[in-house]
Amino acid sequence: MIRIIHLKLQQGLDIAGQFYQQLVSIIGLAVGIADGEPYWNAYLGQWLLWVNNG
Repeated sequence: MIRIIHLKLQQGLDIAGQFYQQLVSIIGLAVGIADGEPYWNAYLGQWLLWVNNG
């Protein structure tokens, strides 16, 4: 039972992380963050570089 709860929690965190990444991507496009420009990711607590993989 605990294993099932742990897996459900992990799935929830994964979905939240995917949502957050999409949100950051949309906001980045809206405010015009350039490729390679570092920005502070408060959720992860670190600086990241914006990279366009498309």
